Amino acid sequence: MKRTTVTRPLIGSILAAGLFASAGCDTGIVSLLGNLLGPSTTSVRFVNNTDFDIEGRVIIDDEQNTTEELIEELGTEIAFSVSSGGTSSLSRDCDDLQAFLLDDANLQVIGGVGPDTRSDVLRDGSDFNCGDTIVLTFTASAVGSNFDVSISYESN
Repeated sequence: MKRTTVTRPLIGSILAAGLFASAGCDTGIVSLLGNLLGPSTTSVRFVNNTDFDIEGRVIIDDEQNTTEELIEELGTEIAFSVSSGGTSSLSRDCDDLQAFLLDDANLQVIGGVGPDTRSDVLRDGSDFNCGDTIVLTFTASAVGSNFDVSISYESN
């Protein structure tokens, strides 16, 4: 009886894809392998449904089970800005974005002054998964006195 293994063809395909990619030849194998092996990035999309610009800061961490205090102290801070009615996004390697915190989002009502909002810590595996897009949608009253963020997830 002959035993067949899947490991050798898979390893061969990975090596061949590496050779094709390094030679500048993308015959679709590299893309196919990327799809077979799964996503490697998680994205965040900021959606500004207000009449004002938003500036803020998120903090990410490579440890999904760390405390909020440690994320604030040791995590990687990323500044963002979104114009009125606009969107902005960022993507990070799944290993780097295991925990996510909207630490501070400021509605720029008058001279850069306005209300702010933040989120709880979002964690890979319980709130989102590798390859997902975390969507933060900002809303405010017409005069900018109430400022909220809603969070949803899109699976890719």
